Amino acid sequence: KHAEALALLDQAESLALEACEEIGACDGMEGGDELLENLESALEEMRGEKCRVLAVSYLSMNASSSTRAGKSLLERLHDYDIPSAATMPLLTHVPPKLEPMACKPSFFDVALNYVSDYPVEDLEQALEEHGEQNSSAASTGFLGWFRR
Repeated sequence: KHAEALALLDQAESLALEACEEIGACDGMEGGDELLENLESALEEMRGEKCRVLAVSYLSMNASSSTRAGKSLLERLHDYDIPSAATMPLLTHVPPKLEPMACKPSFFDVALNYVSDYPVEDLEQALEEHGEQNSSAASTGFLGWFRR
């Protein structure tokens, strides 16, 4: 569709140039200067439209894949897109898509049912035996108080 628009603008520009030459060749024409000014302004508008059509065709060929992938505007906040008046951008998906989110893992104690109560008397006896040996060795020496 852009090629047809460019061809149409080229044809209109060539016809406007021919009309300018014909009006300029006629000296006795009433309002010729006014017609020439109007044709010159129309030629300027045509050149501007031609540049706009070329830019739009270039942008449509090199459009980013994010707009074609169906991403919402909320998902591509940091991508630069040329706004178009023809189509409304997709702001967000309703309801929003589910996304995985990092969280703390949950651990379950499956061995709790198989562990019995500790024998408290045996543990206290082991602590008394080993505690006396370590406390006497730790308090001796120059740096004994660091070993506690």
